[in-house]
Amino acid sequence: MGEEVLCAGIMAYPVLPVGGAVKNLKEIDYIKYHIGETCLNCSYEGNLVVKYDGKIYPCCNQCVVQTALAVGDYKEDNYQQTLYNIKNNGLLFLLRTEGLFPFIEYARTKLNIVLPNKIVSSCELCKLFFSKENINKFAPFVREKINFITKQYIK
Repeated sequence: MGEEVLCAGIMAYPVLPVGGAVKNLKEIDYIKYHIGETCLNCSYEGNLVVKYDGKIYPCCNQCVVQTALAVGDYKEDNYQQTLYNIKNNGLLFLLRTEGLFPFIEYARTKLNIVLPNKIVSSCELCKLFFSKENINKFAPFVREKINFITKQYIK
């Protein structure tokens, strides 16, 4: 990259257990942390990404393609609709404002979802919680939290 590296935004993040890494790496190859030792906030918030298949996601992490968090389709939706979908998505709002900790507690206490002891990043939990199999299980929790927040501000 030569001198161009001086003007480049370079981001280093850990190898995640997705894609080819799942097939080619052993469990001991990942640098993992106990859930309480790593950040439980979404570090990709505010990114809007169009993946290879035209699906639009609210994050650029590799784990997101294994979730049901798509907010639109590049081929079918206009930009305004996609922004509306993101802005009015209660689950995404809670992730942005409260992080994953409330979802972890709900998964443990109400859903009996088995959590890994260690994770590479919070994105792994996002992949687990918001998979096609699990995302709808969080709907009552999201509704309850959004209703509570709404009542606090609208009196």
